[in-house]
Amino acid sequence: MKIHLIGQRDFASGLLFSIFGSLTAWSSTGYRIGTAMRMGPGYFPFVLGLLLALLGLLVIARSARIDLSQEESGLIEKPCLRSLSLIGISMLVFAFALHTAGLVIATIGLVVISGIAYRSFSWKELGLLSGALASFAVLVFAYGLGLPLQVLPA
Repeated sequence: MKIHLIGQRDFASGLLFSIFGSLTAWSSTGYRIGTAMRMGPGYFPFVLGLLLALLGLLVIARSARIDLSQEESGLIEKPCLRSLSLIGISMLVFAFALHTAGLVIATIGLVVISGIAYRSFSWKELGLLSGALASFAVLVFAYGLGLPLQVLPA
């Protein structure tokens, strides 16, 4: 019976959760935290950071367990640079197109470019998904919340 990492992916993601959660909680102490009844501006990021760090510790603990079988472990794969770059580009396109092209075009651009990152994508699925998400974004953010967003290009 050996105790070792069954899932390296779980361990790495739990470690990242713990690091980001701890950094968030630590950086929020620069603001007034307050109490649960009178929350300050640092209260929500502090609690959220602690919860994220605890979630990370749970994921780490779950990844290091006793392995009785000889199952293949979930090794971390080499990252796909094509997918990473397309997802990053899609976020940049959304950020720059939101004020000039409007929420509808920016959302469609985001969904289509990030959808191409998936190797076996379908144009039909991307079209349906981008239309549905653009409609949802307009209904929720422009009309429901009343945010001052340009919906279509002027």
